[in-house]
Amino acid sequence: MSANVYTRGSYVENSATGTSTNDVTAIATIDGRDSKFVTVYIKNTGGTNTLSYKIDTYAKYSGSISQAAVAATDIAAGAVATFTAEDKLVAKYVVSIESKVDGSHSTYSIEYIKG
Repeated sequence: MSANVYTRGSYVENSATGTSTNDVTAIATIDGRDSKFVTVYIKNTGGTNTLSYKIDTYAKYSGSISQAAVAATDIAAGAVATFTAEDKLVAKYVVSIESKVDGSHSTYSIEYIKG
C-alpha cells in the first residue's frame, strides 16, 4: 500500500492505494480524537472483482472494543463508497477491506479528510 499525508491548518487529508487480499486488512487508521468531522471515499479501481469494506470505531485509541460504523458492505468494480461522520466523539476509525471472493482480488484507492 502506498500512502500520502497532507496537513494544512486544522485538517488532515490522506490517500493510499493497494490490492485486496483474502483476509480482512486495515487500509487506514484515522485518529478521531481531534476531529469534528471525517469523510472517507473508497474506490474499487479494479475492472471486474468486488471488494468488501467495513469501518470500525473505538472509544479509546488503544482500546480493544470496537463498534461498527459501517458493517461489511460490497463495492462493485469501478464504484465508490462514501462515509461521513460529523460531531462524533470517536478516538479511532479503522477502515478495512477484503476480496469478496477468495482469489478474486481487486485494486483500490482510499482518500480521507478529517478536521
